[in-house]
Amino acid sequence: MICLWELMMSEPSLFDKILGYKPYIPYVESGSQIQSEGSYTQPFSYQGSRKTDFRFNTSAMGLAVNTLNEQADLITGAAKNLFLERDDFFSPLAEIETDPNYEMHRSTLQHAKSKEHFNWLLGASGRDMQRATMAENSTWGANLVSLPLDLTNLIPGVVAFKSAKTAAKIGNAALSGLTVSAGEESLRYLSEVNFSVERAAANIAANTALSAAIGGSVDLSQKAFSNFIVDAHRNNRARQQEINIMEELQSRNENYEVVKRQSRDLGYLEDHELTTVLIHTEERINGLSKGIQNIQEFIDQGSVKQDELDDFNNLNIRLAEAHAVMRDHTKEAADRRIDAVTAADGTVDRWALEGNSYVNPVPSPWKTALGLKPIIKNGIAIWDGLSMYKDAIMKIADDKGELKAGNRTGHNSPDSVASSVGAERRHWQRILRLTETLYAEHADASAKTLFSINPSSAWRTISGSGQTLKQFTTEANRKRIFQEEASSEAEAKLIAAYAEFYGTYGDRIDAMGSNGSRIQQRINIMKLDHARATSRLEMVNITPRTRAYFKNRIKELEDNQARYESALDVVQSGQSRGQVREPFFNRIWNHDEIEKNIDEFRAILKEHYTHNPSIPHYNESTKLHERKVISLDDNSLDEAVEHTIDSILGELDPYDTDMMASLASSNRLAHRLIDIENKKVFKFIMNDPKVAMQNYGDRVSAKLHWDKIFKGKSPKEVWDEIEDQLRIDGYNDRFINKARLQYNILEGRVMSSPLRNPDRWDFKWAQRFKEFANLDYLSTSGIASVPDFSRIIMEHDHADVMLGLFRVFNSPNFRQAMRDAKDEYGEGLDIPLGAAHQRLETGFSRDIDTEGLWNQTRQAGHILNFLGPITEFFKTFDGALRVHTLIKYAKNHADGTASQYESDYMTRYGFTVKEMKEIVEKAPLQMDGKFNLAQIHAWEASGVSKNTTLKFRNAVNTGILNTIVSATPADRPTMSDGVLYMPTHIVHKLPWGKNLKEDALNKGYIRVETGAMTLPFQFYSFMFASMNKVTNAYATGHVKNRVTGAIAALGLGYISVMLKTPDYIWDRMEEKDKLARAFDYSGLASLHSTIIFDSMQQTLAAGGDPYFSRFVDPKFRQEPNVADFITGFTGAATSSMLDIGRGAGAIASGEFKEGLNMFYNSTPLTGTIPVKMLMDEIGEIFGSNQTRFVR
Repeated sequence: MICLWELMMSEPSLFDKILGYKPYIPYVESGSQIQSEGSYTQPFSYQGSRKTDFRFNTSAMGLAVNTLNEQADLITGAAKNLFLERDDFFSPLAEIETDPNYEMHRSTLQHAKSKEHFNWLLGASGRDMQRATMAENSTWGANLVSLPLDLTNLIPGVVAFKSAKTAAKIGNAALSGLTVSAGEESLRYLSEVNFSVERAAANIAANTALSAAIGGSVDLSQKAFSNFIVDAHRNNRARQQEINIMEELQSRNENYEVVKRQSRDLGYLEDHELTTVLIHTEERINGLSKGIQNIQEFIDQGSVKQDELDDFNNLNIRLAEAHAVMRDHTKEAADRRIDAVTAADGTVDRWALEGNSYVNPVPSPWKTALGLKPIIKNGIAIWDGLSMYKDAIMKIADDKGELKAGNRTGHNSPDSVASSVGAERRHWQRILRLTETLYAEHADASAKTLFSINPSSAWRTISGSGQTLKQFTTEANRKRIFQEEASSEAEAKLIAAYAEFYGTYGDRIDAMGSNGSRIQQRINIMKLDHARATSRLEMVNITPRTRAYFKNRIKELEDNQARYESALDVVQSGQSRGQVREPFFNRIWNHDEIEKNIDEFRAILKEHYTHNPSIPHYNESTKLHERKVISLDDNSLDEAVEHTIDSILGELDPYDTDMMASLASSNRLAHRLIDIENKKVFKFIMNDPKVAMQNYGDRVSAKLHWDKIFKGKSPKEVWDEIEDQLRIDGYNDRFINKARLQYNILEGRVMSSPLRNPDRWDFKWAQRFKEFANLDYLSTSGIASVPDFSRIIMEHDHADVMLGLFRVFNSPNFRQAMRDAKDEYGEGLDIPLGAAHQRLETGFSRDIDTEGLWNQTRQAGHILNFLGPITEFFKTFDGALRVHTLIKYAKNHADGTASQYESDYMTRYGFTVKEMKEIVEKAPLQMDGKFNLAQIHAWEASGVSKNTTLKFRNAVNTGILNTIVSATPADRPTMSDGVLYMPTHIVHKLPWGKNLKEDALNKGYIRVETGAMTLPFQFYSFMFASMNKVTNAYATGHVKNRVTGAIAALGLGYISVMLKTPDYIWDRMEEKDKLARAFDYSGLASLHSTIIFDSMQQTLAAGGDPYFSRFVDPKFRQEPNVADFITGFTGAATSSMLDIGRGAGAIASGEFKEGLNMFYNSTPLTGTIPVKMLMDEIGEIFGSNQTRFVR
C-alpha cells in the first residue's frame, strides 16, 4: 500500500499541475546511510545548504495533503503508543546520543518504546517539521483555498450551516472547533509527536477562533446567498414570493396571532431553506402549468391520446399538490414576518415607530401614544385594549411620514382622517380654477393669474374701475341664496358650480343620513354600548374599581341617550338648518359684523321669532333639549333673541359645520337649529363663497372620513370603547389617563382645534405678534427653502428627477400632471389658501378670511419673499413625480420585481398588494415617454374601487407634504399649541397647586391654556416635521437616495447661505463656518443644528463663552444683553417688539437716523428681495447717506 507521503513525493498529478503544486524534495546536508523502515526513510536534516537558495511556495493542494498526512500520522502514532509493547532492553536516550541529528527530535524520541517505535517517531517528527516549514512558506491565498479542503474545518462549517441564528452559528462553530482541536491535540499527546502544552493551547485557541470565524463566514455566506437571491428576484421570481407573502399577510384581516415557531409544522426550516422551497415550488408550478396548457391545446383540438390524457390528469394532481406546498410555506413565511415584530413577551407591536429618541428627542402626543407598552400579567403581555388604542391613533393622525415596524414586514398602514382631508381640497380648487375662467368671460377681464392673483381684478381693486373677482363671486353667491336670475351665462355657470360643490358633500352627508337619522344612529350606538357595559358589569373577575367604572359608564350612557332622544324630538318637531327651503350655504356667523350692528341683528331675530315662535331650548334643570314656544310679548321675544345671540357669540368654534357636535353641550343647539333663512341674515354671515367653501370642505370632509373610518361612532364613543377594554385588561388609572390625553390632543388637532378658547384676548394678541414677526423674520425664507429640492432627490429615482426637470419645459402632459397635484390631489394650494407661511410656523388662528387686508398683506409678503412660488413649484413637481413613482412601484409589485424598499414604501402609504394589482390591471394609465400618467379622474369609471382611488389620492397628497415638509398633527409637541398639561398627582403636592382643578375632559391632568406659550415655538414647526420626515428617515435607512440626497442638501444649503449672506460678510467667513451653516440650512438635522447655533447666541447674550464656538462661529455678533437673552427664549415675536421698542427709544434720545433704520428693518415686506432692490436703487438716486437703509 502506497502512503500519502509517497504520493506527495511522486510525480505531480494533473490536478497538482492545475493548482500549481510541485513536490518538495529536501536537501540533505549530512546523515547516516538511509535505512528503510517500511515506507519511511531514515532520519535526515531539513536545514538547507548554505550554498543553496532555499525558497519555495506551497500550493493549496500541498497544504491540504499535508493536513491529511498529519492526521494520519497522529492516528498511527496514537495506535503505536497504545498497542506496541515496550522493549525493556531499549534506551531511547542512549539511542539519541548516537547521532547529533537526533537531538532536534529529543522531545519526541525520548518516548520511544522500541527501536521500531524510535524510527517511526523519528520519521513522523521530521515530517511534522517539514509540514511546518511548508506552511510558513505558503501564501495567504493558498491557505484560504485550503481551508475548505481540511476536514477539521468542515465540521464547524457544517455545524454553523445547520444552526439558526447568527449568534448560534458563531457559538456552535467555535464550540465544535474547540472540540475537534482538543481531540486532535489529544491524539498528538498520545502519539508523542512534537507535543507540548504550549503548542496544544495555542492550536486549540487558534482553531476555536478560526472556527468562530468560519461560523460567521457561513452566516455571511448564507445571507449573501439569500441576498443574491433577493437581488436576483427580477430573474428568478424570488421577490414574487416575498410579494405573495405580503399578500397572504394582508389578507388576515388584522388577525396576527401565530403559534410560536418551534411549535409550527414548518418552523424547523432555516430562512434560506424556506426561501429555496418557495422559489423551487414557484418554478415547479410554472412548469406544470405550462405542461397542462400544452396538453389542453390538444384536448381543445380533439386530438388527445389516452396516455396524454393520463398525463394531463397526473399533472393537475401534481399542480394541486404544488399549490398546497406553496400555501403552507407562504403561510409559514407570513408567520415569520409576524415573528419579526413580536417581542419576547409576545407583544405584536405593528405600529412601533422605527428610529429612536436619540434621533428626535422631542416628545409629541403621536410618539407618546405609539410608544405605550402593554402591562404584563403572568408573563403574558395584555394587548387587547392597547391594540385597539394604537389602531385608533393610527386611524386618526397617521400622516404616512414615518416607517413603522409593521410596514417592514408587509403590514399596510390604515387609512387615517389626517391623511384623507387634504385631497378633498381638490373640489375647492376646481371651483377656483373655473371661477378665473368665468370671471374673465363675465367681466371682460384677463383669465391669466400670477401666483393666484388676477391682474385685472388687482388693478380694479386699486383703481375702483370695475368689478373685481371677489365682487363677482360674492354677487353670484348672493343671487344663488336669494334665488335671483343670473345676469350672464358665466354667472349662471358659477351659480351652478356652487350648487354642484355643495351637492358633492351633500350627497355624501345624505348617505350618512339626515340630522334626524344620524341622531337615531347615535342613539342606537349608545344602546349597544349600554348593553356591552352592562354585560361587563356582570363579569365575576373584575376589580371593585372596574365595577365602579362601569356603573358610572351605564349612568352616563343613559343620560346621554335621554339627551339625544330629546334632541331628536326637537329636530323632528320643526324646521332646522338644512330643512329650510333655500339653496344650501354653510352659515358662518360674522361675529364682528354682529357686534358692530347688534341692534339691527336683534331686530331681524325678533321679527323672525314673531312669525316663528317655536325655538330649540336646553332645559338646565332636566338636562334635556326641548322645543319652546315663545310668548309674543316683548319681554319673551327679547329673552329669546338674547338667548340666541349669546349662543352665537358664545360659540367657541364658529366655523364648525356639524350640528351633531352641538348635542354634547347645553347652549349650542339653539342657533344650529334656528330656521331663519340665510337671505335674511346675509349681512351677518360670511358671504364670500371662497372662504365659506374652503371652511366647509375642510370641516365636513374631516367628519365624513371620521364617520367612514370609525363606522359612525363619535370621537368620545371611540375612546369609551377603548377605555372599556383597557379597564377589563387591568390597566391602572394613570396609564389610561395618559393614553386618553394623547388621544384627545390628536383628535382635537385633526378634527377642529386643540384650543378651547382661541378667541380669548391673549391668543388674539399672541397671534398678531406672531403674524408681524412672520413677515419680519421670513423676508428671505424663499431662499432658505431652496434645499427642499434635495428631498425630492431623496424620494425619487435620479433619472426620474432629471428627466422630470427637462419635461417641465418640453412636455405639456407633464405640466398637466403638475397641475393635477392641485386639481386632483388637493396639494400645492399654499398661495390661494394664504398658507405658505404654515410650512415654517403653525398658528392657532382660525381666521379663514383669506381676502382680508392683513391676510392679503401676508400673502403678498410670501410671494415677494418667493416662499409661496418656490413651495408651489416644488409641491406640484413632486406631485407629478409621485404619481409616476407610485404607479411604477405598483407595476413592480404586480410583476414581482419590487424591491424591499418599494414594498416598505407602498405599505407605509397604506397599499395592499391586491390594491396595487387593481391599479395596474384596471386603471386607465398612460405613458408620456417614460413617465406614468394616472388619469385618476377616470379610475372609478374604469372599474377601480372608490377606496383604492381615494387611497391613491391620499398617498400623493401626503407624500408631497412629507417631501416638501410641512408639519402635521403628528409632529408637534403639546406645548406648541399653547396648552400645558400637568399631572394632577404631582401638582397637587405642590403648595401653589393644591387648589387647581382637574381638567374635566382629561382626567388626571391640570390644563393651562395661554397664547404666550406658543411664542417660543413660532418657527419650530418645520423643524419638528423635518426631524420626523428627514432625519429619522435617514436614521432608519428609508431614503431612496441617501448619499445623493445628502450631497444635494448640503450643496443647496451652501447656495442658500451664500445668497442670504452679504458679500462683505461671506468673504470673511471661514470655510468651516460656511459648511456648518450649509448643514444647518440643509434640513438633515435641522433641530439639532438650530439648538447648537441658538445656544451660542444665548450664551453670548448671557455674557458667557459658548462651548460650540470652539468649532464654529455664531451666526450673529451678540453683546451681553439681558433683554436679548430673554427674547431668545420667548421667541421671534417678542424680539420684533423689542426691536420696535429700541427704535422708539433711539428716536426719543435724539438718534433719529438709527431709530428710523430700526423701524424700517422691522416693517413687513422691507426685507424681501424686490423691496430691498428697489430701496437700494432709490438710495443710489438720492444719495446713500440720506435714504439708503441697511437691513
